[in-house]
Amino acid sequence: MRSRSRLFGVFLPGLLAVVSIGLAACGSSSNKSSSSGSSSSGGGSASSSAVSSEIAKFPPLVTAPASAKKGGDLTVLANGDVDYIDPGAAYYQPTYMIDLAVDSPLMGWPPNDTAAPQPLLAASAPTVTDGGKTITFKIKPNIHYSPPTGGGPGWSKPVVSADVKYAIERSLMPGVPNGYTTLYFADLVGLAQAQAAVKKTPTKAPNLTGITTPDSSTIVFHLSKPSSIGLIDALSLPVSAPVPAGYAAKYDAKTPTSTYGQHQLDVGPYYVQTYQAGKEIVLARNPNYTAGSDFRPAYLDKITVQEGFADENSAVRKILTGSGMINFDFDATGEALKLAAQQYPKQLTLTPGGGNRYIALNVTKPPFNNINTRKAVIAASDRLALLDTRGGLLSGGLATHFIPPGIPGYQQAGGAAGPSDLDYIQHPTGDMTLAESYMKKAGYSSGKCTGNCTVTMVSDNTPPGSNTAQVFKAQLTALGFNVQLHPVEHATMYTKFCSVVANEPNVCPNVGWVKDFNDGQAIIDVPFNGGTIAGSPTNNSNWPQLNDPAINSALESAKYITDPTQRAAEYGKIDDMIMAQAPAVPWDWDYETNVNSTNVIPVVNSFNSLDDLAFTSLK
Repeated sequence: MRSRSRLFGVFLPGLLAVVSIGLAACGSSSNKSSSSGSSSSGGGSASSSAVSSEIAKFPPLVTAPASAKKGGDLTVLANGDVDYIDPGAAYYQPTYMIDLAVDSPLMGWPPNDTAAPQPLLAASAPTVTDGGKTITFKIKPNIHYSPPTGGGPGWSKPVVSADVKYAIERSLMPGVPNGYTTLYFADLVGLAQAQAAVKKTPTKAPNLTGITTPDSSTIVFHLSKPSSIGLIDALSLPVSAPVPAGYAAKYDAKTPTSTYGQHQLDVGPYYVQTYQAGKEIVLARNPNYTAGSDFRPAYLDKITVQEGFADENSAVRKILTGSGMINFDFDATGEALKLAAQQYPKQLTLTPGGGNRYIALNVTKPPFNNINTRKAVIAASDRLALLDTRGGLLSGGLATHFIPPGIPGYQQAGGAAGPSDLDYIQHPTGDMTLAESYMKKAGYSSGKCTGNCTVTMVSDNTPPGSNTAQVFKAQLTALGFNVQLHPVEHATMYTKFCSVVANEPNVCPNVGWVKDFNDGQAIIDVPFNGGTIAGSPTNNSNWPQLNDPAINSALESAKYITDPTQRAAEYGKIDDMIMAQAPAVPWDWDYETNVNSTNVIPVVNSFNSLDDLAFTSLK
């Protein structure tokens, strides 16, 4: 899932005593006397245990209780906006809160399912034939579209299989900047020809010959290689939510960006009634939705996302002391987190996020095009200090590689300890002696950067992301770099800089990744596969711009492995290969901290660890 990472809160030292975490015994950044001793390197494992015990105190609800009632309005407080309201481009964790309520991809995620998606628009699980190269879906009959965003008459025709085909085809258009289609659908027959066609005519969705619709209820995916596992899982992402060409094509022809999102049709229990970018998103009941047609109970009558809550601590307090509210793109922070833990423990939940946070080093530009310089930066990094900026060990485990706990491949990549043969990731509080030795290998005889040492860094302009950036700036400065830090609004950081290949700075300190589905491929393929860079030049998630032929080849081969044990082992091996290239500083395996008003019964969806609007209810 798109990492466009949901903001995490700053964890106050005073809260440590409140929630009884023995961090002093876990190697916290308050004990940094040793830069390389066993007490430091053991911190990751111990901290994972401590965090797990805290999660048990604030467990999420993943099924709606029998007492849940229909009715009422929910207000969702937000710092910023979604990335793209258009399901063809949406790839941001909080956006999926909206998508899970209004969209109906072929497959979907009930809140308590983590291993595999379940049929949603599809009538049943697909039929896989031809050794994994042909996948056939039947879609449900009599599914109807909502009114369009902004009001007006809806699309009168029911959903047909051709609408799903068009939805995927339009995601290849530059005006629908999708971040994952060309990766998960790479083996789709005719993809290269479709990409060539859309390059020639960018305002028209190309024909994907590998998707056929024999009749109005059948859609078939034809692959050149047996990569059905990843493709079926990827069809749970919003891109396969139906979009009728007869309605949407005129909006998709707009340049440089499709305006379909301002007029979109939905088929879920809710629809986007109003979307005012940066201000408000209103979801209303879809009058054309048939209750019981899928697994979403849809208790709430209306959901309003109110944006612009820049003071996240105040927003959390407002939720805790108010009525009918939850959080959106921020977590409990600072004093507000302390308040929640002490006085409102039943209104706070901690959920493993299935994701990571890391600091991306742009490997295509000096000085980080030199692998020894990158290794030096990782060796020097005090990752516990970075973790403290977002909540200490309560917000997640100390990361030593990229596949997080709970995802196949985590243990095979070294588990909590990480790869044992890479000395530069062994020291949670940093090792300047080791870092300087790598700087010397990079050509800096003094062990510090000399000459042209200016590096640019674009970060969040509000805590906690801005705090992370300041801490990392100091760590780079200690190695002799002159850091030009440019704080900007969170979405702008991605849409103008870090995710735009041509504009990417040397360092993006506030990035990370959340699983697209529960598989090693869904954690490391998009953000570290060189093939994704050219495929998404304006919505690129390979932030280091890593394009290593051996890694690309290994990723290409791994997606065809069907044996679960072998598949996990291979992705663990690839994780090691990525860490050996030192493209980023991993430092956090995320946990989500959500809050709710006392009259809200929040159900957390394990797919993205956020409240599921289609299952949440009011008391």
